[in-house]
Amino acid sequence: EDRSPPPCFVEAVEARAHFDELVIPDTRDIVCDRAIADLRAPLIDPHWPHTDEGVHVPLAIAEAKISRAETLEAYLGRLNAKEEMALLNSEEALRRVQERFLPQKVLESAAV
Repeated sequence: EDRSPPPCFVEAVEARAHFDELVIPDTRDIVCDRAIADLRAPLIDPHWPHTDEGVHVPLAIAEAKISRAETLEAYLGRLNAKEEMALLNSEEALRRVQERFLPQKVLESAAV
């Protein structure tokens, strides 16, 4: 009787050996590089953060902080973990942050 592991298990173990090589972008990278943001866009749940109240408090706070910060670094530094996660899970809020803090020429070149 063959007791070798299934091929999919062997492939998964081999792939796991390369996990350390993965580059995980941070929030600043996602905001500053529209290509990275566009790669993430399909991962965002379009129905999130709909609730019975209609307001997702961390997202509302993250959006309110956009107009109160002078720089991207100041903005990101003021977000707590829930607000940062809300920002990363809202394509619309992420675009507003990009429009507020990135130079227009960066946005135009990313749109091409």
